[in-house]
Amino acid sequence: MARHHGSLLIAILNLILPDPREPRRAPVSEPLPITVVSTADPVLRDSTTLAIVLDAPAAVALSYTMGSEAIRRTISDISGVLEDEEVRLEHICLNCALREDVIPTLQRLAALERWSAATLALPVGAEPQPVAEAIAAAGTQLRIASVVTVADLTTLEDDLLGDDLLADRGYELAPGDDRAVAEALAHQIEYADVIITPDRNARGHDLLDHIRSRESQHWSGLHGINGTWLFGQHHDPMRSALRNDPRNIEPALVASEPGGPTWTLDLHSSRPFHPARLMASIERLASGRIRSRGRFWLPTRPDALCIWDGAGGQLAIGDGGTWVGTKPSTRLVITGTGNERSRLRNAFTDILLTPAEMSSGLSRWAGIDDGFDPWLGGQATAA
Repeated sequence: MARHHGSLLIAILNLILPDPREPRRAPVSEPLPITVVSTADPVLRDSTTLAIVLDAPAAVALSYTMGSEAIRRTISDISGVLEDEEVRLEHICLNCALREDVIPTLQRLAALERWSAATLALPVGAEPQPVAEAIAAAGTQLRIASVVTVADLTTLEDDLLGDDLLADRGYELAPGDDRAVAEALAHQIEYADVIITPDRNARGHDLLDHIRSRESQHWSGLHGINGTWLFGQHHDPMRSALRNDPRNIEPALVASEPGGPTWTLDLHSSRPFHPARLMASIERLASGRIRSRGRFWLPTRPDALCIWDGAGGQLAIGDGGTWVGTKPSTRLVITGTGNERSRLRNAFTDILLTPAEMSSGLSRWAGIDDGFDPWLGGQATAA
C-alpha cells in the first residue's frame, strides 16, 4: 500500500513541480552534497528516502539492496524511478559494492549536473562509517553532508538490546554475516548526525537518548524532515570516528534517572583486567539485554589498548592499537533496561586486578600466555 501511496503522491507533485531533470546544480566546481541514510528496517529506509526527496525535489536518490549473487541499484528522483538494475560483483560485500559501484555511480550522477544533492540509502544493516569515509576520500566531486539513521521507537528496545541476528530477518549483507541486529543498529545510531524516528514512544525515546551521541539531533516524525538542511551540513568523518573511539568513550546524552526505565553504568578504573578472571567471567560482564562499549587493558600486554564492543548478546574484543602517550585505563559504558546493574558492577570489580596484585608490579606478567591471542593478536606484536 505504501508504494501505491508514494506513486500517487509523486504523480500529483509532477503536475505542480518543474521538471527536476532540468539543470539545477551549482557550478560543477562545487561537490555534490550527499546525505547517507542507514537503518535496520527496509520500510523505514524507503519512506525516509522518499521524504527527503519530497522536501528537496532537486535531489536524486540512490538506493542499494544486497542479494546473494548481485546488488540491486535503484536511482530515482521526484519524477520517479530512473534506473533499477541488478549489478553483479566479483564478491558480494559492502566494501566491494562501494569500490565497484556506489562511488562510481555517485560520481556519474554528479557529472550529469542534473541534481543539486543526493541521498544514498544504504542496504539494510549496513554501517555508515566506512561508507562516509570512503566517499570523503573519493575526490572533489562528492561531499558528505550528513549521516542519518532511522529507527522505530516502538521496537527499539528489542532491536537494540535483543539477540536477533540480521540473518534471522533476512537482512545479512553477505553469506556468513552473523552480526546481531543490535550491533548494526547501535553502530548506526552512535555514528549518525541525525536520528529520525517516525513514531513516539516514551520508553524508546529514553533508550535512544542513552545511546546516541551528545552531538547528534533527534527528529520525530517523517513529515517534518528538512532535506534542505540535511544537504547543507558538512559531516566530518574524522570527528565522528573520534567520538566513537574507545579512548574517548563516555556516557551519551543523558544521565540515568533514579527508577527510570533505562540506565547507563559508567564503570572505570586505572587498573587492568586480570586475564584469567576475565576469561572465566566474561559472560558475567557481557551477557544480557545490554549495550556495552569501551576499552580495557591487560597486564600481559600493557601497551595494547583493547576494544570492548557488545550488543545483542554478542561481544567483540580486539586490538585498538597502542595508548599513544595516554595512561592505560579500563572503562566500560553499559546501557540496559533490566535488573543487571548489580551483577555488572560486581563482575567489573571482581575481574580487575586488586590493589595488592597491582602493587606486585607488571613485570611478573611478562611472557605469560594470557589466552587472548585469537582476539587480540600475539602478545609480542601487541606490546
